Amino acid sequence: MEENKKMNLTSITEYEDVVWKHFLDSALIMKDSLWNGKNKVFDVGTGAGFPGIVLAILNPESEFVLLDSLNKRVDFLKQVCDKLKINNVTAIHGRAETYGQNEMYRNQFDFVVSRAVAELPILMEYCVPFAKVNGYFVSYKGKKQEEEKKRKKEEKKETHQKNTAKSAPKKKEKKKKSLMKRALLFLGIFAVIIFGMMSCLAPKVKNVTIDDFDWERTIDIEEIVTHSESDWQLPDDARLQYTKNEIKSYEQVIDHYEKVTETKTRRVIDHYEDEVSHVDLGNGYFEEKTKSVPVYKDETYTETTDKPVYRQEPVYATKYYYEIDRWTVVDTAKNSGRDQNPAWPEPKLKDNQRTGTKDEHYFVTATYEKKEGKTETERYEMDFSEWKKLKKGEKTDLKIDAAGFAEINKE
Repeated sequence: MEENKKMNLTSITEYEDVVWKHFLDSALIMKDSLWNGKNKVFDVGTGAGFPGIVLAILNPESEFVLLDSLNKRVDFLKQVCDKLKINNVTAIHGRAETYGQNEMYRNQFDFVVSRAVAELPILMEYCVPFAKVNGYFVSYKGKKQEEEKKRKKEEKKETHQKNTAKSAPKKKEKKKKSLMKRALLFLGIFAVIIFGMMSCLAPKVKNVTIDDFDWERTIDIEEIVTHSESDWQLPDDARLQYTKNEIKSYEQVIDHYEKVTETKTRRVIDHYEDEVSHVDLGNGYFEEKTKSVPVYKDETYTETTDKPVYRQEPVYATKYYYEIDRWTVVDTAKNSGRDQNPAWPEPKLKDNQRTGTKDEHYFVTATYEKKEGKTETERYEMDFSEWKKLKKGEKTDLKIDAAGFAEINKE
């Protein structure tokens, strides 16, 4: 739950609510006949991994890419996949607008799913670019007010008609119920595992004795280096070497058609019944009127259509091969010590060199009582401002996260 507080994974924290509103809700797409269990799926704004992680576990033969704009959430999802041995998930950090223009992801997925991200018009702009030709975009959304009104009106109308309720064959219905029961049981187990993992990943407070300090500071040294590169566009400052006509992408084109026979259901008139009504004549009398009203039934029929079969057709374009000069890291100056007096290194630069990225790390070595009579010594990384406050030999409470990063406990 500590991870949830830091990353705002979900506002739903009660066990039963999590099972029903997150896990089972995520799996509902599997009820659709278009879902075959061997799909390539892209989850936009995955957050805590809903629906992507749930679907990945239930569909081990499918491939999943989970996208989120917050890097901390992506790191959390990678830890979840590692702990649960989920091998069919790739978690990536970034924005949908950017990845939607990337050829590795654009028009590549059978299903694009998104849950509780944005309003539908905006969401379609984010998600549709990832779907392949004849692919599907599925938005997990609650029913809006107008949709509910329409549904209730239709239900009320159906209650006045006979033999209109659609029913699936008993074997199919039984199979669906059995599948849902198994899915619910599995999702319940999975929810327990996730909550257990979140507990394990939550920061732990330890009462420690400070033993020692160490630090390291580095500065990259850069110089201009000539690189040989290739791209579909030629940078302004590049020196062109040659060009080639190469495959840039693939597009789906119709290869041929095949006959597909489907069983469908339609509503037809079964018979007519008399409906009696009374009209007020305004003089204390009523006139009885009778009219024939159709009574409907469901009828199954077969329909044969020509279904297109697609092939991947390569799209060629000019690729540029060129040389370009870039500032490149060629060395790193390093300074370190075992005290609390860090200093930056002073690199000696040549005429064509400059300093680049600076990096710094601060560590504390501390001992704590693991079991009664037994102690253990560990090394933690800390932020400089807090690291500087500690003193050798003192006892203090440190809050340590799953990655081994510590901070002084203020609670």
